[in-house]
Amino acid sequence: MMYNYKKHVIFKLLIRHKLVQAWMEIHKDELVADWELAVSGEQPYKIEPLR
Repeated sequence: MMYNYKKHVIFKLLIRHKLVQAWMEIHKDELVADWELAVSGEQPYKIEPLR
């Protein structure tokens, strides 16, 4: 069986996308608060990164 690089890359991208969506859902309130701070010219707080 040949290794399908294209399928592997797409699979990795989909997994990464789902992880980012989950991270955004977990940190939704923090993201909204930081957005409001940034829009008003203030420094946003740090949010725990995706690991």
